[in-house]
Amino acid sequence: MKEGAANLVDHVLPTGVALRQWVLTHPFVLRFSLAFDARLLGAVHRLFADTVAAFYRERAAKTRGATKAECGGLNTTATLKREMNGVDNLAAPSETCR
Repeated sequence: MKEGAANLVDHVLPTGVALRQWVLTHPFVLRFSLAFDARLLGAVHRLFADTVAAFYRERAAKTRGATKAECGGLNTTATLKREMNGVDNLAAPSETCR
């Protein structure tokens, strides 16, 4: 897990840019379905990432007049956290950095 984080910091994430971490926790009634349905989890990730990106685009337009603002992101599902917390804990949150 440390190697993955080090790779992100050293080779993926830009330097000198403000980053924000957003975490989406899933309702209990959806956790089992999300844990075993990759397409559903992908759709939830996409909706989450698109919503965060739309928030930043709207904010950039309002505060800086940037009409064509773009943002990037990195989504992860914390499967290692789930494994460390035990099999019964299906609380794998979706995390994104923008």
